Amino acid sequence: MALGLWMVPLTLGYLNQTKYGIWLTLTSIIAWLNFFDIGLGNGLRNKLGEALAQKNYPLAKGYVSTTYAFMVIIVLILFIAFLSLNVLIDWNKVLNVSSLIDEDIGNLALIVFFFFCFRFVFGLLLVVLNADQKLSISGLIDFLTNLLSVILVYAVSKTVTNSLFTLGLFLSIAPVIVLVAASFWLYNKKYKQIRPSFKHVNFKLTGGLTSLSFQFFILQIVVLLIFFSNNIIIAQLLSPLKVSEYNIVYKYFNVITTISILILNPFWSAATNAYFNEDFEWLRKSSRKIVKVWILITFVSVLMIFLSQYVYSWWLQDQIQISFTTSLLMGIYVIVLSWSNSFIYLINGIGKIQLQLYIFTIMGILVVPMSYFFIKKLHMGIEGSILSTLICLIPAAILIPIQFRAIINGNARGVFNK
Repeated sequence: MALGLWMVPLTLGYLNQTKYGIWLTLTSIIAWLNFFDIGLGNGLRNKLGEALAQKNYPLAKGYVSTTYAFMVIIVLILFIAFLSLNVLIDWNKVLNVSSLIDEDIGNLALIVFFFFCFRFVFGLLLVVLNADQKLSISGLIDFLTNLLSVILVYAVSKTVTNSLFTLGLFLSIAPVIVLVAASFWLYNKKYKQIRPSFKHVNFKLTGGLTSLSFQFFILQIVVLLIFFSNNIIIAQLLSPLKVSEYNIVYKYFNVITTISILILNPFWSAATNAYFNEDFEWLRKSSRKIVKVWILITFVSVLMIFLSQYVYSWWLQDQIQISFTTSLLMGIYVIVLSWSNSFIYLINGIGKIQLQLYIFTIMGILVVPMSYFFIKKLHMGIEGSILSTLICLIPAAILIPIQFRAIINGNARGVFNK
């Protein structure tokens, strides 16, 4: 987290606010392509968790091998399609960038997407680690990625002047290097029993993977639309400069979200194991522990809201001015997000996600028009984008905890039990 926070002034100092906003928006658009895994990552996490709980390593190896094969096929199709379409896309219009910006955005997009394809495939290692509840190793990989990124950005800042293309190239390479090295190491050591191989690709297993994966796929699309479209919306309705402001506030409060997810991540696969073994008492105790953590997170979030102006001044050396209202709304959003995630992670482990599908699909339809109304009609600026996302989150924050209680008490009915 410290490395991630250090990256902001380092990158901002190397580029300028506009180019930094362009980079953030471009990577957000590329990240949207994550949903093309059709939910296979989350489907693998649950199915692999069940296989490992049964110590059925041949089945686990089959699931891992088949998912990797699917991902390679998807990546090849995506890259050919992107290569064909990239020459037709006017990236200056997409990113709302002046044509006077002296950067080849089209080639940068191609480079970013090329290395994204490698991350798309090799990132399945993190799914395997999560399914096996080895979050410490997954966290180490994230740390090494951030460390390498900081080293490369620092080196670039000392050798090349203000080049968005060079920065994008090295930031795209960093996670690929770490994931490829970690994959070769772990699949030849700790996970040799379930190492992916062509011989164990079994497309008959796709029924088990895709039945749950398709629901996760739809959920991914609407969640991406609600929670990860802000950069694109702000760039289009305001400017890339405002994207920089939004992301600084987001990264500041994302410390809380990251801590929350670090705590919650092990509960996903553990909930799969507990539900599979009908250990409902464990689920009850775990939910009580998680709520206690959320109370602490809320306290820290409120403290961060009131300290935000001092932190921005010290952190960014007054390069960008952020209003207190923006911090207040983002802080409230993080508190509500942490509450809903507390139960969403348990529900995702259990696999009964249809209620989430309904909630977030409706909210996904409403988020863009709401953002437009708040930003353009009410002239709320980036605060309008945060407010629309916060409103979209409230129904889930109310209904998902109710669903969880109903499931563990054995009285879930209808959509609450699907």
